[in-house]
Amino acid sequence: MTTDIVKCKLRAALEGVHGAVLNQIQQGEAPWTAAVKEAIFTVGRCLDYSVAASGIPGADPEWLYDIVWYKNVADNDKQYLSEVPLVAECEWGKLKDIRYDFEKMLMAQSRYKLLVFQAKSDQCVEGIINEMIRNIELFDQGRFHGEYLFAGWALNHWRFASYGRNLVVV
Repeated sequence: MTTDIVKCKLRAALEGVHGAVLNQIQQGEAPWTAAVKEAIFTVGRCLDYSVAASGIPGADPEWLYDIVWYKNVADNDKQYLSEVPLVAECEWGKLKDIRYDFEKMLMAQSRYKLLVFQAKSDQCVEGIINEMIRNIELFDQGRFHGEYLFAGWALNHWRFASYGRNLVVV
């Protein structure tokens, strides 16, 4: 599965979240978190990964991150972790809360590290993304692993970006 296909599937799934929770907006953040996790879960399962995430029917229990895609390999009647292509964190709080969740992903060696968050405007989303990229640069010190994906909800629409060796905002 190529990088672009994974990113396109994730983006399409997250873009569908808005309509799924519009009628539940008065219930706070819980419907948003559930819908985001369900969307990422569905993409992972469609790509034939096991998925760990709390509160999602059919998912394994949450493990280390809000969402983890993984595969196990059997050896001598035992299962061993063989692949973790994606870890994701979903945080609707303030910048310090977003940073706290994001910093956990700095240690992951997954191909994709997805941060889903909200902000008041496009400019605030971009500001948060820039803060996280600065954190990557200061932490990474040339040991870059994988690609960071950002999905920022700006009140009524998504802003997406990815950061590997270059930032791409779409």
